[in-house]
Amino acid sequence: MTEDFLYYIWQFKLFQNPLKTLQGEEVYVENPGYRNVNAGPDFLNARIKMGDVSWHGNVEIHVKTSDWHLHGHDYDPSYQKLILHLVYHHDIDKVPHDCPLVALDGSISEDLIENFKYLHQQNQFIPCENLFHRVDDFTKLNFVESLYVQRLAEKSKLLEQRWLILKGDWEALLFEQISSVFGLKINANAFEILAKSFPFKILQQINSKNENLEAFLFGQAGFLEDIKDDYQAQLRSDYQFLKHKYNTQSIENHLFKFLRLRPANFPTLRLAQLANLYQNESKLFTTILNSNTLDSLNLIFTKTKASDYWDQHYNFAKFSKKTNVKTLTQERINLIILNTIVPIRFFHAMQYGTDNVEDLLSLVRSIKPEQNSIIKNYKKIGANISNALEGQAYLELKKKYCDQKKCLDCRIGNKIINYVR
Repeated sequence: MTEDFLYYIWQFKLFQNPLKTLQGEEVYVENPGYRNVNAGPDFLNARIKMGDVSWHGNVEIHVKTSDWHLHGHDYDPSYQKLILHLVYHHDIDKVPHDCPLVALDGSISEDLIENFKYLHQQNQFIPCENLFHRVDDFTKLNFVESLYVQRLAEKSKLLEQRWLILKGDWEALLFEQISSVFGLKINANAFEILAKSFPFKILQQINSKNENLEAFLFGQAGFLEDIKDDYQAQLRSDYQFLKHKYNTQSIENHLFKFLRLRPANFPTLRLAQLANLYQNESKLFTTILNSNTLDSLNLIFTKTKASDYWDQHYNFAKFSKKTNVKTLTQERINLIILNTIVPIRFFHAMQYGTDNVEDLLSLVRSIKPEQNSIIKNYKKIGANISNALEGQAYLELKKKYCDQKKCLDCRIGNKIINYVR
């Protein structure tokens, strides 16, 4: 038994009503009040009725009566004017206060208690893995879609913090965000540090003057210190000129990781592709803001490719016998759209209302879900994941609810807890 479970029982009135105090007086719960997440009693502004008298006020909840002493409420004035003290088990002889005391032991369905215990004892992929199929698809879909919108709203708060630091520069904000995605998970932080190592206006100036953007990015990333072939030497020569001209300082090269990465995901290749993207689209944010279909967004990124040198290289001076143009795969483009384009447009819509949020959600629904172990496991237990919105939502569900066993806060978990055999 946990206090969180008792909060859940109280909030949704999942007990026999009326309850009875230790003295046998009936207590009708008319309104449980609202959960207090700050210091003080657990529920505020509750309304109960005892006899002919209605009481309005606060309620404190504990697993055991003795927790009153354990939590130090004896001399705290916040707890001196309660209308009810609710416990699961009354375990001491003397009531520690003057307010009515109700013990819930015996007033809660055994099915509820057993279902809750079952979920919290599981160490599977998710706590409800064996019970997931009992929940109807409508409940699942509505809940996970709400999680996706919540995820976008949380991302917007983070974007706003950086946007304010950048003084409202949308192009600079997009460059930082898209650089992080180009770095993949293992190099996301290094790419983000790189993007923040110089003012974005320098990149714009390099583009406007047709200077070597690839040399600048490789130089800033510290890849032009140890020269191994002629192409790298030329990039270094160009970078030395740009570094002096724009007064920049490179970051440490050791931040970028190659270990356990497939060659196609080496940071060198991703840097070359990032340089090409911005050589093609100097005002990328403006372009994506005017691209309202998946096809138009795909078109921006399908023409992105590393420079010709990389057709036979994955790293400097490492010659590859097989020649192929290093373009972005559709899977990579989808991740860029999902993790950068959609969040930043959602944030832009929250700021100015220029985007229809439902159109953005429809865009995400038109993308195939990514293939990873989490999504595969959800499908195995009965989740219907047919598009990227559902895929992203289930990733959010796993991280924010299932991994933390927050079944009481989850609509799917609620259905299972309330399931009667």
